[in-house]
Amino acid sequence: HAWLRTCKRIFGDLNLSDQDKRRLASRQLKGVALDWYEAITAATPEEDISWQEFKDIFKAHFLPEAERAALLRKFIDLTQKNLSMTEYVNEFNALSKYGPALISTPLEKNEKFVLGLNNELRDRLLSQLRFPFEEIVDMALRFEKVRERDSVSESQPTQKNQQQRKRPFFSKKNAKFR
Repeated sequence: HAWLRTCKRIFGDLNLSDQDKRRLASRQLKGVALDWYEAITAATPEEDISWQEFKDIFKAHFLPEAERAALLRKFIDLTQKNLSMTEYVNEFNALSKYGPALISTPLEKNEKFVLGLNNELRDRLLSQLRFPFEEIVDMALRFEKVRERDSVSESQPTQKNQQQRKRPFFSKKNAKFR
């Protein structure tokens, strides 16, 4: 599927006809994909296959409907859980293409993203849904860094705590424990 998206971007830049798109795309196929295409063209002359037909049969073969449905379900159920913010953002972006109807407006996209965050971050960002997506991601990354820094500083003992943990020692001078 990523390969088709790459083709679409390149073909848009080159302003190719549909037949040229199919021809150029088919010449890029290798291995299993080439074997698949040769089997298709053995039954149907290559020039009779439009670019749209090529894309449809390519998707049907290499990303079947059941797999697309499973990826949509994964997007619907996506939450941060134990993922770092960067991992969550990457997963959100990778899966979002399977559920475009769920995030068809910037507000819907932001809401889906924020509602999947862990509680503390979600609560902080719910009032920020009107900001651009990239700014919400940046805020979430910053909050995560602050939380990580705070948790590290809380786990390190303070000087006072370290002094309290020291064992008393005997001083000959005043024969007392300190």
